[in-house]
Amino acid sequence: MSLPEIIYLAMGAIIARILLEKTSTRGFTTLQWLQFIFDILRILILWPLVLFLEKFENWLKTEENQ
Repeated sequence: MSLPEIIYLAMGAIIARILLEKTSTRGFTTLQWLQFIFDILRILILWPLVLFLEKFENWLKTEENQ
């Protein structure tokens, strides 16, 4: 795994931790556990991608204006 991949996943893990902090998993059924795991993976993968795309778009706009 390269350093950017590790940073990307760490950033996603931090965001997932913040967003799911108040979630109580006590008494979850199997389906609820699967939904919870899906939420974690969705946040882990998609949130850093959204942030990266915003930064990339801003970078392109500043390069275009120069």
